[in-house]
Amino acid sequence: MSGPSFSRWYLADLHVHTVADANHRYQSANTGKEPNAAFAAELMESFASARVSVIAVTDHNRVDWWPILRDAGKRHGIAVFPGIEISVNRCHLIGIWEANANGHSLAQRFTTAIHRPGETPYLNGSPRPVTVGNVEENARKIVEHGGLVVAPHSTSRQLGLFGPGVCSNADAVAQSGLISAFDVYGNPGSDVLQNPKSKFGDALPRWIITGDTRSFDDVGERALYLKLGAQPTLEGLRQAFLSPVTRIRFREASRTDWGRVRGVAFAADREPRWPRITALTVKGGFHDGLDVQFAPGLNALIGGKGTGKSAVIELIRHVTGAPQPADKSLLDNRVRNFPANADAEVGYVDIDGAEYSIKRSGGTSAPQLFINGVKSDVEASRRVALNIFGQRQLAELASSAALREFLARSVGDRWTSLVEDQRLIVRDLQSNGSAISARETALADLEDKASERSDFAERVDRARAAGADKVIVRLRAVSTENQSFRRVQQWPKSMADSLSKAREVLPVPTPPARPPAMQQLARRLAEAGSVVSEALERADEAVGAVASSLEAAQEAWVAYFERQKAALEGDLADAGVTNPPDLAAWQTRLSELDDELSALPETRTRHADLAKQRDELLTRLRAGWRARSRLIEEAAQRVAGLLPPRVRLVTTPLGDRSGFRAALERSVQGQGVRSDQLDKLAGLDPATVLKATEAGVDALVALGVTANTAAKFAGLAPDARRSLELAEIQDHIRIEMDPSPAGTGDWRDVGDVSPGQRATALLALVLVGGKEPLIIDQPEDDLDNRYIYEEVVGVLTRVCEERQVIVATHNANIPVLGDAEFLIALDASATRRRRTLRILRERSLKAAKKRSWLGRSVTR
Repeated sequence: MSGPSFSRWYLADLHVHTVADANHRYQSANTGKEPNAAFAAELMESFASARVSVIAVTDHNRVDWWPILRDAGKRHGIAVFPGIEISVNRCHLIGIWEANANGHSLAQRFTTAIHRPGETPYLNGSPRPVTVGNVEENARKIVEHGGLVVAPHSTSRQLGLFGPGVCSNADAVAQSGLISAFDVYGNPGSDVLQNPKSKFGDALPRWIITGDTRSFDDVGERALYLKLGAQPTLEGLRQAFLSPVTRIRFREASRTDWGRVRGVAFAADREPRWPRITALTVKGGFHDGLDVQFAPGLNALIGGKGTGKSAVIELIRHVTGAPQPADKSLLDNRVRNFPANADAEVGYVDIDGAEYSIKRSGGTSAPQLFINGVKSDVEASRRVALNIFGQRQLAELASSAALREFLARSVGDRWTSLVEDQRLIVRDLQSNGSAISARETALADLEDKASERSDFAERVDRARAAGADKVIVRLRAVSTENQSFRRVQQWPKSMADSLSKAREVLPVPTPPARPPAMQQLARRLAEAGSVVSEALERADEAVGAVASSLEAAQEAWVAYFERQKAALEGDLADAGVTNPPDLAAWQTRLSELDDELSALPETRTRHADLAKQRDELLTRLRAGWRARSRLIEEAAQRVAGLLPPRVRLVTTPLGDRSGFRAALERSVQGQGVRSDQLDKLAGLDPATVLKATEAGVDALVALGVTANTAAKFAGLAPDARRSLELAEIQDHIRIEMDPSPAGTGDWRDVGDVSPGQRATALLALVLVGGKEPLIIDQPEDDLDNRYIYEEVVGVLTRVCEERQVIVATHNANIPVLGDAEFLIALDASATRRRRTLRILRERSLKAAKKRSWLGRSVTR
């Protein structure tokens, strides 16, 4: 039964008979009333197969089977308690003792005290009923002999404490405190199960269910879950019975029969199936030598000021690569207590049961993730998700943006996937915007050139009117030829650049070696690479040859062009053109512009295509915003259903205009636009505002802003308008609480209540918002004790059945009332060079539970 030193759930059967029982139905070759190792091994194997790990052997009037069953149980990791079942005036009682030799000895002594001198425990092979004392007296006798009393099959009509006519003072016995637990088995319709006050008064009944196991077929059928310490003990059983709300669970399969029993909780499985931190080890620094194995539920770090509770939390944050705190003092805490030469390791199990370890030093190096002991290149933050609140960080959660981020984390992979899709869309929109800007610049330039062309065409037309028609035709031809030669001049360089880009994709990639088809592919790739490489070499030579020939060709062209130009200028002079060189320049420029303007249709088409692409991307982006809003609302509704009655979440879908307003302000920054004007536009539908900025001043004035403001937004550059398109309107979220003593519905924003009430509401929120491990440092700094007791503790105990919580605290109410599975007490030496780790087990909890708080007994 060894293992980590924290409480955990065990499947238990506290009413098991052996073949010594006269009514046993075990089908075994190893029968006989006397203890024998063969049957003990057979029985323990059967319990192990049923995953039952705690039993009490409770034969009638005898405890002699316990030693041999204990030994067989050890081989299967099963704790076996010595016990006895007795019959007092037809009412059955069970006594259970500590699972050790002393407990067995006490049980043996009790067996000699239940009959008169000379009476045997058995009569004609059947167990003799107790002949000394009544039910209450024998229950007290078990307690006086160091045992714990259970009322088996308590609702049975013939044998149970609450059976009709079985025990005349059953209510007095039930309220005596002598019986630690009451077995529901017997009559599911018994009134006491639904109306316990009739027998228990104001006391809380501790209902359990036992197997009364007498055959292999019975094994595990009526077992139940008990939360006990690392080593099951009698005190652990007693504490479980004192705290049924947190430490007893009936199996889900028994809900049909016992679902109407008041105070009974059910569970399908108590194996932890949620992400959790499993361990922390430290070498060097303030916590040198610290080695902790955390429980899957509630863990509490306790200790005086200066013992390093906060340092442990900041250490976990640092090692796992969780988001760093904004508060510099928290970072300083970690740096001071975990220097660069110190090392730490955190164990972690994800929701699928995969096991990881994360290692990091106190320096600036990144966390190192290990999977099954093998270092991985995956970032630790992609595998390890934690929700950490250092000192005073909880208050930061009160803002709408922080609440939205908190709820988003609780959504998990769906949110992460959607955010990644949105990120890619925004990236594409930014790229699209840059391309549109470039096309807009190109279009503006081409439009200017089109205007310039009209000017030169008009000048050429005037020359034609002066009689230079034929010369103009010849001049145009020569200009066109000159443009052609200029393109030839540019071609070798353009081609060389293209060949250089082609070389960038060489050499060809190598495919994997398997399967066999890859080998043929590798040959084809190699052949293709060789052909391409040879072709590039030949192309280089050919382009080089052209470049070499250009020099001579250029000299020939310049000579030819100058001759033609001189002849044309002479002809123009003969035609009466007063300045022939100007006409030649006009015609040359006209030809150049015609050449450049040939790109105008394609540029316009590309601009239209980019605009269409942007519309499609914006449609997808806005659909993603709506999807994110739905996820946030869904998360808010789920979390709201788990909050205590006096705390609630209020969401206004797409009600947060701060992002859009900030974008509006940036777009006209430095232009003196009044704040109220920005508020007015931010309160409108963004699509309407954007459409108005394109339509002009009148459309903006119609939205309610001044003409001055309208002029400034109407004059926005296209890039500024496109930036406004990316401004997301998000959900507005606030947390409210009802601080009135009677819970009268006086709902207030947490910003308007006391710091203690605010902290209480925020703590309740973080407890239920998500499945990832929750780590909080000293939440009680501002907590209101009344709300801790009435609201937070109930949520805490419920949440920790399906979520790990690690809390550093000075307030005993949280770990005690929350029934912490693991208490880690940190001690500091005077020099703070040494730390002592102390684990508090059931006995310290027992004492703490008996303390009175606010005048209320917290003993369960």
